Formats: sequence, C-alpha cells, structure tokens
Amino acid sequence: MRIFLRRPSHEKLVALAKTYQDVAVTCAQPGATRAWTSSMFEQLPDSRMVGDELWKFRRESLSIGEGKFDRAVDALLNAQCFDLSWVTCIADRPFEEGDTFCLSVKAFGVWAINFCRIIYVNDVQNDDQQERMVSIGIATLPVHAAIGEERLSVTINRTTKRVDFLIGSYSKPSSLLSRLFARYLRKRQDVFAVDATERMKQAIGE
Repeated sequence: MRIFLRRPSHEKLVALAKTYQDVAVTCAQPGATRAWTSSMFEQLPDSRMVGDELWKFRRESLSIGEGKFDRAVDALLNAQCFDLSWVTCIADRPFEEGDTFCLSVKAFGVWAINFCRIIYVNDVQNDDQQERMVSIGIATLPVHAAIGEERLSVTINRTTKRVDFLIGSYSKPSSLLSRLFARYLRKRQDVFAVDATERMKQAIGE
C-alpha cells in the first residue's frame, strides 16, 4: 500500500500500475476462488476465520431479466462496483485476465493506493442449476494492505430470471500496519460490499 497526502492524478496511477505488471501476486494459491460455487453464497452474508485468513461471502439480488443481467456484466467488467465516493478503480480498459490496476481509497484524510491483478475472467453455464455466472478474480500484489483474493460474480437463474451479485474473498493483513488496523479494514470490507451492491443496482437502472 502506498500513501499519498494529495490525491494522485489518474495518469500517475495508471503509470504506477504498469510498473507492477510483471510482479507476482502475493496470495498462496492464485485462482483458488475460481472453484467456489454459487451454493457457497446461499446463506450469506457470512464471515469466518479459516486458519489466519478471513473468509467473507455475500450474495444480493440485483434485479430480474436477461437485459438486467447483460447490464450487470457490463458494469462488473467496467469496474463500476468500485465507482464509489471513497473508492476509485484506476484501470485503462474493461477488465481482462492479466490486467494490473490499482484502487485508490480515501481514509483519514489521505489516499491509500492498493495494487491488484485480474487473474481470471470466467463465463460459466451451469446446466444443473439453470444458471449462468460471469466472474472476475482479483489477487493482491505486494503493494497492498492485504494478502488474498477476491471474486466478484454476476449470476442469472434461467428459470426465475433473477440476477444476483456475489462477493467472496479470503485475506489476511500484509504488514504490521495492516494488522494494527485489521478491525478497521474488515469493517471497510463490509461497507464496500454494501456500497458496491447499491452501485451495481444504479448501474443497471434499478
């Protein structure tokens, strides 16, 4: 995580993100969230410790209809869920596998910049559950407050046409500073889940 007293320009952050393009991700098993099924999100929101990692899951309904699903997928790939009053995603284009980007977070009067990478973009049809799911997997880079991985998904049930937004992650603090602020960072994760869901609803016209 890098701290700035003044908000860095978009151009500066894009340039910074490019310097981390070849840096390895810090999570132990990149892509582990790819195997998570939608059923893992059924009884949620849910948080629990697994070893020294915090696992969090959340599932919220966005709307009904194929058109809403298409809009939600577009919003997800264009990082609109990160377009919040206190979080900004700095990316050059819609998310693609391998892209490195950063998140600018305003807190305590400063800007904290965390660097991440898209490690997969999935579009999966589950015939058994009559479901289609589009997901992105985001892994942390060394310059990040956490070590872990997050998955953001949009699903549609082919029978009910219900469109859902799923957020799942596992993480642990990356430094002594992060450990000192662990409780605050966990609360921020919860706030992000709520705010991101509302932003997705706005993006699809709900």
